[in-house]
Amino acid sequence: MINRIKIILISIIVLNLVFLNFGFNTYSETNESYTVTDRKTGEILFEKNGNIRRSVASLTKILTAITIIESENLNKICNISKKCELIDGSKVYLYSGEKFTVTDLLYGLLLRSGNDCAIALSENFIGGSKNLINKMNEFAVCCGAKNSSFKNPHGLEEEGHYSTSNDMARIAARAMKNPVYRKIVSSKNYTAKEITSGRVLYFKNKNKMLFSNKFCIGGKTGFTRVSGRCLQTAFKNEDREIVCVVLGHGDTYGLTERLFRKVFDIASVLHR
Repeated sequence: MINRIKIILISIIVLNLVFLNFGFNTYSETNESYTVTDRKTGEILFEKNGNIRRSVASLTKILTAITIIESENLNKICNISKKCELIDGSKVYLYSGEKFTVTDLLYGLLLRSGNDCAIALSENFIGGSKNLINKMNEFAVCCGAKNSSFKNPHGLEEEGHYSTSNDMARIAARAMKNPVYRKIVSSKNYTAKEITSGRVLYFKNKNKMLFSNKFCIGGKTGFTRVSGRCLQTAFKNEDREIVCVVLGHGDTYGLTERLFRKVFDIASVLHR
């Protein structure tokens, strides 16, 4: 009996070691990257592994959205293809043959992180999907992003598609200067309507920080198995605005709140 108990105890210890060494702590704080910047000055206030290239998942859609907003007619009607309908991951469930405006698709892209919206916007972009990707990379460079390469509009894993927390903070800060982008990411809810059938889609913003922290003025969530959990948020307190990007952390909201409090020297987050 004693030997059996010893065997059980040894087995438990071995299993714990295996779990620790083979990915069950993927999102530990040793692997994360984060950057906090002053939106108006661009000064980096805090960072950790800020220039490490890594997957940024759906934070890619920040760049997709701002590139489209500053290039397209927002009332333009987009045709939904079969590719949109069949895309993997997060989506708002667009169907082949439907029609939506660019504005409706941007809300689906940013509030619900719709990969189908990303495909629809790219396919209907002036010059097509390849031109959008080229414009996105040009825009990123203009924002000061030096360690980034974007290969698609949605952020699903693809070779050569990467960024850093520093670069994503620069891109997000630039995006927040645009009033249309700013309005979209600060919206808690939105209703879209398909043009032909009148089918209504209701979007609730996935960014929980927008509902819990009264200083939050927008942001974007992201997740893939490679990237881990990602979160970009923007906060405003009086005349000061900051942009925070957290990549690859298991508790993106908790870390973001701690960084927010550190910048503004607020003892506890004040809820709405």
